[in-house]
This record gives sequence, C-alpha cells and structure tokens, in this order.
Amino acid sequence: MKRILLICILYLLSTTVSAQKDSIEVIVDTLTFNGIVVDESENPLKNLRVKTLYSKKETVTDDGGNFIFRSLNANERIMITVGDRILWENVKGSRFIKFKVKAPTDFNLNMQSYGFREYEINAKRAFPKTRKIIENDSVVYPFDFEGHFNQPSYAGGLEKFYKYLIQNIIYPEKAIKNNVEGLVKISFVIKKNGGFGDIEIIRDIGFGCAEEVIRVLKMTEKKWNPANDMTSIDQRIIFEIPFKLKD
Repeated sequence: MKRILLICILYLLSTTVSAQKDSIEVIVDTLTFNGIVVDESENPLKNLRVKTLYSKKETVTDDGGNFIFRSLNANERIMITVGDRILWENVKGSRFIKFKVKAPTDFNLNMQSYGFREYEINAKRAFPKTRKIIENDSVVYPFDFEGHFNQPSYAGGLEKFYKYLIQNIIYPEKAIKNNVEGLVKISFVIKKNGGFGDIEIIRDIGFGCAEEVIRVLKMTEKKWNPANDMTSIDQRIIFEIPFKLKD
C-alpha cells in the first residue's frame, strides 16, 4: 500500500513540473475598446465586418459606424473589411480608434520609424498590473510610415519636434491613478498659408491624455513650414505619442 502511495505522489510531482514548463507568467491588460468607421466626408459606414486577429472576436458596425469589443487584450489587432480591402490597426493600449476609409495620402510622422524609440511619455505606476498564467507567446508589432512628396517640415527637424513634445507633455494625474497607458494618435492639417487646422483625435486612451498632447501640439504651430507640390498645399499630418508607466 505504501509503495502504491509513493508512486502516486511521484506522478503528481512530475505532472506539476511539466505543467510549469509549458506556461509562463506574463502581464495581461484587458480593456473595453470602442471604434468608429467613416469615409472621407465623415459619413459613418455601417454593416462593415470587424474582427480581432488573435482572440477571434467579430462584430459589425452599426448605423453610426460604431463598434465595440469588451475584455480586449491591449496588444490585439483590429481588422475591418471594406469591399476587397482590409484595414487594420494594432490596439497598443488604446480605448478608441477612428478608422477613415480613404486613399493613403496622409503623412504619418512616427519617430519610431526613424529608429528613435525613446520618445514616449513616462510616469511611475501607481499600482502593479494584474498578472495571470497564459501560454507563452511573443509578438512584435511594427510601426507603419507613409510619406508625401515635398513633405511639410518643422524648424530644426522632426526629431526636434518630438523632443519638444516629450519635454512638455505632462502625464495626466488621472491617468496615473487609474493605471492607464497606451498609444495616443493625433492628426492635424498644416495649412498652405501657415497655421494649423482640423486637429483630430484618432486614438485615445482617455483620462485627459489626448487633450494634453493637443495642448502641447498647439504650441508648435508657428514652427511648421507647409508642404508643396510646385505650389504650397494643405497637408494632413498624423503622429503618435506612447504613454508608458514605469514599475
């Protein structure tokens, strides 16, 4: 009887060790994600198929072009089918993304594309992230970049623009207290005669983060030179600012 009991104990220990080798402890964020899909004239696009790449969730846009996913992983990817095209964006911690269906002519000003990955807004985390056991997975999400002929220019160069933003943006206290981090994406138009117009929030993580980015962006208005295509033209610019809490 003792021999049988010893064999059972050894078996249980071996299966426990095996199970530990098949899994790791990682940080998992989930959030409620809202999105909207519009055309170039800001008209909502309804009945479009919306899916997530990794969790395989699926829904369709309503009459207002809106859709929602609950309990979504912060590193999920959203894919929208428009005819024979598929639009996609990585969530990157955002709680809202506006998808605009149009020709890809915008100037995406992402310093990470140039290799400057240190540009993010940091603050010390107010409390630890929730941890749980999941299967081991490692995914790298790239930054995308789209150019434009004779692009608009910033006095001193684009790196100086990003440095100015990072040095002046203040991590909102409300966001720190609610453990909120992720990506904010803003677009704006540099007018052909100078000055800004049509500032728009494309991605937001809430708690005043996008508003803080816009506050500092407006301080740079007089330092931009317009784009030109033989003559000066209006040009929309898109840029991203990561907000990251440090443990």
